[in-house]
Amino acid sequence: MKPVKGGVCAAKGFLCASARAGFRKKGDDMGLIYSEFPAAADGLFTQNLVQAAPVIVSKKHLKQDLMAQAILVNSGCANCCTGKRGISDAAGMAGLAAMRLGIKKEDVLVASTGLIGSYLDMKKIEAAVPRLVDGLGRDNSLDFAKAIMTTDTVPKEAAVKFKVGDREAALG
Repeated sequence: MKPVKGGVCAAKGFLCASARAGFRKKGDDMGLIYSEFPAAADGLFTQNLVQAAPVIVSKKHLKQDLMAQAILVNSGCANCCTGKRGISDAAGMAGLAAMRLGIKKEDVLVASTGLIGSYLDMKKIEAAVPRLVDGLGRDNSLDFAKAIMTTDTVPKEAAVKFKVGDREAALG
């Protein structure tokens, strides 16, 4: 394996974007990863008894068929300890992205990071999703990584290329 540039978009067919929704005081605070084709997917989720609404919704979506085509993330509001409303909001995030992307809502995973115990402002998400979809591109990986930061001091991304038989593959 050899390290390469491109982060999450190093793999063929993956695009991403970032946008400012207003959950944080400054900078982009939402990100979208999109696969041009339905992709095999799985998740590694917390084993904690307290699970945030996006974890519950994403686990449910993956349980259907272990496929996904997009991941919508916001930072600044964890949507954790928010009960039924939080689950409804997380499902709503998936629905908004799915509608704009023209895919099934069950093929959208969601994640939220930030302040615990606060509700999402769905109007902010509704306003940001079209900008995210319109901004999808192969060169936006670092912007995506920055948009989902909370207490991190530097953005985190990595990508490698490797051989699978006689074909080259990438993982970001």
